[in-house]
Amino acid sequence: MTYASSTIVGKQEWLQSASRATIALRNELLSRKWPTTSQVDELLGAGPGNAAEKRQQGALLGVWADHLQDFVHPLFQFQHGEINPFTTQLLAALAKIPGFTPVDDPGGWRRVFWLHGAIMALDNRVPAEVFGVDPQAVIAVARREAISDPNDW
Repeated sequence: MTYASSTIVGKQEWLQSASRATIALRNELLSRKWPTTSQVDELLGAGPGNAAEKRQQGALLGVWADHLQDFVHPLFQFQHGEINPFTTQLLAALAKIPGFTPVDDPGGWRRVFWLHGAIMALDNRVPAEVFGVDPQAVIAVARREAISDPNDW
């Protein structure tokens, strides 16, 4: 085997491993039984369609769950039975990161993976866990990431 062909095999193995890790993380997150669209409508005490409207307005993040054929909504963005008022600012900041706009990420998974991964700027804490106690810190990290150049890393 030549160097070039061993490099291709190595890349393929890495991609397969990364794909398995992504699927495992998605499945772990889905196992948390986040509320569906209708459950969010009920939680907010609003009529049907409110959660969908909030998603379209950028005030609520949902991720598409194929097995339910519905969006589910990560719990970090809820506080005292309401949507955390800082969620809109967070979603706006995330939308400025390349590839993280609702158009680029219609299923919401890129944003949710970012929110559930440890971030060095948050002392290796998970943004979704920090958001409930310090939403401004998470928003600030997202804003910095949106303007940073990956070549500077």
